[in-house]
Amino acid sequence: MIIGDLMRTDYANGLSPILAKICDYLKTIDLATLEPGKHYLTEEIVINVDETHLVAPESKKAEFHHNNIDIQLLISGEEWIEYSVDMPAMELCDPYNSEFDYQLIPQVPNKNVVKLRPKMFVIFFPYEIHKPCCAYSSDSMQKELKKLVVKVPMNLLNKNEE
Repeated sequence: MIIGDLMRTDYANGLSPILAKICDYLKTIDLATLEPGKHYLTEEIVINVDETHLVAPESKKAEFHHNNIDIQLLISGEEWIEYSVDMPAMELCDPYNSEFDYQLIPQVPNKNVVKLRPKMFVIFFPYEIHKPCCAYSSDSMQKELKKLVVKVPMNLLNKNEE
């Protein structure tokens, strides 16, 4: 898992070339004007833009992916994301959804929480458990936010840059 902020000049330090290139692109566009829905950065890299609201963490399950990296970037509002670096206990998980590359798990083991401000991002690698869009106070409950999630196939990290 990697946490960063597009407002910093060093946001791409240490990122793989493909992830740095995606973050460079996100820094150059007007995020506020992105329409909700699915957008294709390339044939393989998808950006999902969503306008949603925060919910109580206990009201939803956590997720992880097998084959894709998530770059979750907050556009507006505030967001708490629960996460864990523990490997998921597969026997506790719902069946894997191969069409959309996700698997749900009831709890986040050894939970940590990160609070995002606009232009902050979190990168989750395969099998890193996360529960986005969490509210941690009664006044944040049901607050609206706009975010995007870039789906990057893990195999692109291993391809040589052309």
